[in-house]
Formats: sequence, C-alpha cells, structure tokens
Amino acid sequence: MRKSLAALVAVGLIPISSPAGVIVVGNYSAERIHLVIAVPNQPTRNHVVPPYQVLPIDLTGPATLSLTVGGTLETIHVEPYHAYVAIPKPGGGLSVEQLEMPGQPPERDLRPELNPRPRQPVKVPVVLLVDDADPRAEAVWQADTRKRLTEANTVLESQTGFSLDFVGYDTWKSLPNSNDFQEQLTRFENSVKPKAGVVAIGFTSRKLDVTGGFGVTRGLGAAHVLIREWYPKSEPERVEVLLHYVARLLGAVTSPDPGSIMREKLGDGQAVRPGYVIRLDPLNALALNLWADVRRGGMTELATIPQVDRHRLTRVYGALARAYPQDPRPNDYLALLEKAGFPPDEPLVRPEPAPRSYNEAKRLAIARSVLQAIIHRLETYAAEQRLTGDALTAELFRTAVQTALQYDGPEQIGGFLLGLGIGLDDTNRLRDNPLLSATVREIESDSDRNRRLKYLANPTMRNRRDFRQYFAVGCVEGQLLGVVVAENSAVSESLFDLHRPAGLSLSCLAAEFSGIALGKKLLDQPMLLKQLGTRLTPGALLPELAGLRDGIGIDRFEQDFGQPNDHRFRGVLENIHNRVNK
Repeated sequence: MRKSLAALVAVGLIPISSPAGVIVVGNYSAERIHLVIAVPNQPTRNHVVPPYQVLPIDLTGPATLSLTVGGTLETIHVEPYHAYVAIPKPGGGLSVEQLEMPGQPPERDLRPELNPRPRQPVKVPVVLLVDDADPRAEAVWQADTRKRLTEANTVLESQTGFSLDFVGYDTWKSLPNSNDFQEQLTRFENSVKPKAGVVAIGFTSRKLDVTGGFGVTRGLGAAHVLIREWYPKSEPERVEVLLHYVARLLGAVTSPDPGSIMREKLGDGQAVRPGYVIRLDPLNALALNLWADVRRGGMTELATIPQVDRHRLTRVYGALARAYPQDPRPNDYLALLEKAGFPPDEPLVRPEPAPRSYNEAKRLAIARSVLQAIIHRLETYAAEQRLTGDALTAELFRTAVQTALQYDGPEQIGGFLLGLGIGLDDTNRLRDNPLLSATVREIESDSDRNRRLKYLANPTMRNRRDFRQYFAVGCVEGQLLGVVVAENSAVSESLFDLHRPAGLSLSCLAAEFSGIALGKKLLDQPMLLKQLGTRLTPGALLPELAGLRDGIGIDRFEQDFGQPNDHRFRGVLENIHNRVNK
C-alpha cells in the first residue's frame, strides 16, 4: 500500500483551476425518479435517475433539489461535493437524504463558482494483456477483453468522470507454479512496464486462489491491475470484477452497500439477476469524481493538490472509513492527505466511530445467550422425542424471549432477534452473505451450528418450513443491515429464485418482510417482547398470505410483471408491505 501511495506523487495528478462542482444522487428505489435542480440566478435543470442507479450532477454552488412522488413535492437544500440518496418511505413515496460526512465543508463550497470549468471526462490510457497460460486465439481474447473493457467503461464514465481509453494489447509471462495473487502481481509489475500514466490491466488463466477476491491492485496511484480470467463464470460478473479493481486503482474503497461494485464479495450472482444495475455506491462515486477533478490539470506532485480538494477528499474518506472500518485503505488515504499538509485554520478531520445508542459487545453477548438457550432446548426435546412443526417453533420463541428478558438495556431487542433468527435458520444465506457472515459466525461457531442443526428437527410457521427460514433471515438482516437495505436484499434474493427450480415465492418474501418488520416494531415498542412468549403464536406474526403466488419462473414473471422496476411488480411489493403492516 505504501509503495502505491508514494507512486501517486510521482505520476502527477492534478489541477489548480476550479471545475464545476458535483453532487452524487443514488436512487435506492424501483422507481424512475425525476429531479429538478435550482441554482439561484440560473435556469432550473431536470435530471432523471433510473431505478437503483447512481448519477453525478454538475453543480456550480448551493442549490435546491426537488422531486415529486405520488403528487407530493419534496425539496431539500444541497451543496456541492455531497452525496444524497432517494429511499422508499415505510408508508409509500420516497425521501431524499444527505449522507453524513465528518467535519464541515470548506467555505469555498458555500458560495457559487462564477466561472466554472467544464467537467470533461478524464481519460485513463489502458493496455490489455493476457498471460502465457491463456488458451484462446489472439483474435478471440482480444475481442473478449475489449468488449468487457467497453462495458465497464460505460459504467465508469457515467458515474465517476473517468474514461478508460484503450491504447493496445500485449501478453505477459506468469509464474507457472504459483497460485498466489500477490506473487503473480509482483511478476506482472516486474515484467510489464507501461508508459507514464498508462494502466496495465492483466488477465491470468492460472488457477489462483480467489478466497481473497478475484483480482488485485496496490490501490490509488498504482499502474497495474491483475484479474483471474474464467472466474467468476458469467460475463456480467466479470465486468463487475474489472470495474471493482479499476475503481480501487482510481481511489475507491470497500463499501457496505450490498449493491455496489465495491462490496466485499463479488461473484455472488447479483449481476445475472433480472433488473440488476452495475453501479458504484454514492460515496465512492463522489470520491472518484473528486479525484477526476484533481487530475484535470496536470499537477506534478501530491503536495500541490489544492487545499480545498484535500479538504473535500478528507471528508469523503472519513465517511467511508466510518461506513466500513474493516478496510484499512480509507485511513491510509487520510494519512496521505494529512502528510500533504493542512493549514491551522483547516485541520484534518479524523472520523469518529459511528454513534450507537447501544453496546455492540453486549448485544452480541445477549444473542449468544439466546442461541445457547435454543440449542439446549433442542437437545432436551430430541431426548424426549416431542414437539415438531409450529409447536416447536412456538417453544423456541418462548425460550428466546425468556432468555432475552433476563437482560436490560437497548441491547435486549437486538440480541433477541439475532439469537432467534440464527437459531431458527438452517440455510446458508446468513453465513454466506459477506456483510453478515463475520457477525453471524461470532455469535455461532461452526461447532455450535453443527450441534444445533443435528437437533433442529422441523420447526415450521403455519406448517411450512420455508416460512420459518425466510422469517428467520429477515430477523437477522433487519438488525444488521437496517430495514431499507434488508428489504432490498430480500427482494434481490427472491428475484434470484426466478432461476431456481422452485421459482419465486411471494409468500416467502412476505415472511422475510415480516421478520424485518418484527425487529422494527420491537425496537419501537420493547414492551411487546414479553407478549411474544405468552400471547402470540409464531404463525400470527405472518400476514394474510392468500393470493400471494409461489413457484413463479422467469418466463411467467416477465409475462405477468415485466421487469422488477415495472409498476406491476412494484404494486405487488406495495401489497405485501400493506399486508405486513396490518
């Protein structure tokens, strides 16, 4: 990492004159939204943000942003170099919110830019190379990699201000007996010396270990990206992988956004789902738009980046460090910016940990206690050979409630839901989700999971095992991802079921929404927890399911609903929400 950061100074980044500012708007809904931007003393401008898309918008100073949804007008104040998201409201409609960044914006961003320079795409020259293990004919691999680069560039140019400029093909010799990405990257760097400013994108057909990812680069300022060819297997996923590592080289970092190309785990099947949009998350898109600003002028060293740009970048990386603290890169880049120098009146703003109203260690401890109580009860029932189906689920609910009620404080509800959800789940969805896996495994070890599954038998909700499974996942995802992201994840997983033999189940989606909704209800009214163990049966937590179809395949879905963002499917989702809310 340090080597690549030092290289950033050498390659030369950067401009002194001021381009027009920029904001990034992320549409986290299935609706096509129409925005109106009004800057004082300028004509209003209209923009359209497609569903689940991210759009940078030029802005010459503070402005108002308006959108109309369902006849209701919502207007907010916006300032350059911030990110905003449009998210569904629980009762319908959309809300536009600003993503929080540490510190205050520079004073320069609070007044209009009188003579802005156009934000032309910054061209990044790229050479494509395959290694000596590639079995394809030259014409074939050149066509394959060029097509992939073109598709990746369409996304990059529309969201970041960068443009990948193809300049040629070549080959390189990889290490025949190494499956280590870092070793192969070092070989690639030593054997391929691109001209100044050119990025070498290498593909290797060696069977490298992809447990840490499908590619590698040294990050911001590097000149090499190395990607394993042939894996993942689908071309849309390969486009995502290429974008991911090129974006890292340009300054992007890991994001907790499960739909971003900067999520931790790629190759998860999302890219082949109907309606999926390949995109960055708003904060990384903002960071890359800032670096594009910085590279528009031809500066020769890092220390000469304008102070105002360092200030803006510091705020964005501070927000990214807070959003995903497991990735060290944001703090590396903050240290780089700090080293470049800040005057006393504009100190570097280090991000504080995201504020919490609860103690995470205590919440996890409660979750482990709830889970252990469930395991103990399952072992007891196995020995007595009694209780299955809905009766077993009800008893496990009571066990979880009684255990959680032994604890006080705001951690009680979260601990209950995490322990219950994990205790009722016998799928791999939670443990395979890169955003959830670490926490789930911290609550339940592999040995405890094996012990639990041995005795789980067949708990059901309304006599269906799959309702119990989806409900359990909803309980956990709602706590660890938040309501909006958890519901989006549930819909995405359901759409992926279109390609499976069982097909999409709207009733199972309703069960998962119910698990998410239970968490929100209990957090709003913790006193209801006791009723779960005394007055309510698990089946009563599910909504009315009559008329919700199961077994929908891809052909039937397209015939009846069109695409996921079609008003017909959105109407079904709204109907499910209404059922759950009742």
